[in-house]
Amino acid sequence: MTKMAAENAGKELEARRKIEALLFSSGRKMSAAELAKISKESEATVKKEMELLRQEYDSANSPMMIVQEGDSYKMTIRERYLSYVKKIVPKTDMNKTIIETLAIIAWKAPILQSDVIKIRTNKGYDHIDQLEEAGFISKKKHGRSYMINLTQKFYDYFDLLGDSELKKAFKRIDGIAKKSPKSESAKIAGNLEVYGNGKEEGSEEEIKAYAGSASEKSPIKLIISKAAVEEKNQPQEEEKEENMP
Repeated sequence: MTKMAAENAGKELEARRKIEALLFSSGRKMSAAELAKISKESEATVKKEMELLRQEYDSANSPMMIVQEGDSYKMTIRERYLSYVKKIVPKTDMNKTIIETLAIIAWKAPILQSDVIKIRTNKGYDHIDQLEEAGFISKKKHGRSYMINLTQKFYDYFDLLGDSELKKAFKRIDGIAKKSPKSESAKIAGNLEVYGNGKEEGSEEEIKAYAGSASEKSPIKLIISKAAVEEKNQPQEEEKEENMP
C-alpha cells in the first residue's frame, strides 16, 4: 500500500469512527445530512461509511447493529440481546399519568396551559411543572395563561425526526377512528373522533390494540393512543384563566 493510499484509508476509518461515536452518543435516528454537518464530512462519505459500519458489525456478529430508515440511521441492539438489556434499562423515568399529560400536549401543541387543565384537571399543573423541569416542554406567558410547546428533547426521547413524523403518527390514529360511522355519542379529541359504542372500528379497544402492537417499535404511538382514551374518559372541568399561575 502506498503512503497516499494508507493516508486515505486512515481518513476513511477516522470518518467512520466519528460517525459511529455520534450515533452511539445520540441514541436516536440521525439523518445523513445531520451526521455530515456535525462530523464535517460529505453526505456521500457518511452514506458510504455507514454501509461499511453496518457490514463491520454484521461480520463481527456484534450485539449492535445499524438500522437504516430512508435517509436516516440508528444504532440499536440486536433482537436476541434485548431480553438482557431490558433488565437494566427502564422504559421511562415518568409515570403513566405524566406520560398521558405529555401525550395530550404533543397532540395539540402549541396548546394553552388552561386547555391542558380542562382536560387533565388540576393534577395537570404538577405534570406540566415536571415536564418543563425534565426538558420535554417549554412554556411562555400568553395572556393570563401560558402557551406550551414541545422541545427538541421530546423528539429525541421518542425517536422522532420532527413534527412531520409526529403528525404521521396522529394521522394513523385518526384513520382508525374515521372508519366508524358517525354517531350521536361521538366525542372529539383534537381531530380524532372517539366513539362511545366501544366495539366498532375506531373504538377505545381498537385504539388500545393499535397502541399495543405499535408500542415496541414506536413509543410515541403508544402515548398518543393513550391520549385518545384518556381524553375520552376525562371530565371536562372548566378552569378560570385568571387563576392560572
